[in-house]
Amino acid sequence: MRRLVIFIFCLTFWLLAACGSGTSSGIEKQAVDSGISDVQALYEQRCATCHGLQGNMAMGGARKLTESALPKEEVLAQIRYGKGAMPPFREMLSEEEMTALADYVFTFRPTSKP
Repeated sequence: MRRLVIFIFCLTFWLLAACGSGTSSGIEKQAVDSGISDVQALYEQRCATCHGLQGNMAMGGARKLTESALPKEEVLAQIRYGKGAMPPFREMLSEEEMTALADYVFTFRPTSKP
């Protein structure tokens, strides 16, 4: 019974954390040269559950995008092919969407250069 209560508590916390407040952190949330009009919504749908709305959450083995130093090519490769618990998105997203997400995650870094 205790394990069930702990599981429900953790699940509730995780769902609340994934939903967030919906507010912007003040960082410009627009992908550079992406061609995707709503990359923020795409990020929130596919990535925010583990990485957080501002890229500063690390759920289930995910990395904090605010601390990432990976170059764009490696970010794009991880989106395409996945890594660890992160699933590959190459069959779920178009190349344009994956590129837009790769550009978008750079907006979470202190200096956002893709």
